[in-house]
Amino acid sequence: MQCAVTAAPLVAFQWYGYSLFCRGEQWQESPRPWCSGPLPYIYGFIQSHYWHVGFLKYFEMKQAPNFALAGPVVAITIAGVLHYARFDVKSFATAALW
Repeated sequence: MQCAVTAAPLVAFQWYGYSLFCRGEQWQESPRPWCSGPLPYIYGFIQSHYWHVGFLKYFEMKQAPNFALAGPVVAITIAGVLHYARFDVKSFATAALW
C-alpha cells in the first residue's frame, strides 16, 4: 500500500503527459519522440531535451575542479563512517534500529 501511495504521483504525471501530448488528433501530425517508446516517460525526455541533464551526464572534465573541492570532505566523511562501523558494528549493521 505504501509503495502505491509513493508511486501514484509519478504514474499520474506520466499518464497526464501521455494523454495531453500523445493522444488526440492535434498531435498526430508531429508526435513527440517519447510517445513512441515502449513505456512513454515524459520526465526523462524533458530532462534530456530541455535541461540537458541525465544519468551520469554531470561527470565531465569541466567538472574536475568541483570534484577536487569536494574530495577532502568526501574522504573525511568516508573515514568517519568506517571508524564508526569498526567502533559499533551492531549499531552500524542494523542502522541502530535494535
